[in-house]
Amino acid sequence: MSQRHDSDNIFTRNGRRRVVVTGMGTLNPLGLTVEESWENAVNGVSGIDRITQFDPQEFDAQIAGEVKGFDPENYDIAKKDLKKMARFIQLSLASTKLALESAQLEFDEELLQRTGTIIGVGMGGLQIIETQHQTLLERGPGRI
Repeated sequence: MSQRHDSDNIFTRNGRRRVVVTGMGTLNPLGLTVEESWENAVNGVSGIDRITQFDPQEFDAQIAGEVKGFDPENYDIAKKDLKKMARFIQLSLASTKLALESAQLEFDEELLQRTGTIIGVGMGGLQIIETQHQTLLERGPGRI
């Protein structure tokens, strides 16, 4: 494999590297697509509602921004893999699928080497951390 120089990079301008956004995908409390999320944001639709992912009865705050209507099987995530994934991973994979569809790119070996994904997650995986910690305490490290 030959080494590339910035001067060979079509994404370089004035000696500075540039980034090209080719596709976007999002699943968030405002919607399950970029378009739906933007439409709801522009129209002042709130993504905040009563918590449904668990029973919030014992908590002072009983509202949150949750992704509603998400079905991971609609995003080609295999049913057998769902048990191994925290919800935030499922949402990340689904968002990535949407971004790739939006980009409409044909991937070859060179493009694969020059492609990246940025995923933003606030506090993912806390439920799995909690359940695995409980398993550690009750059954030992061999059961994690």
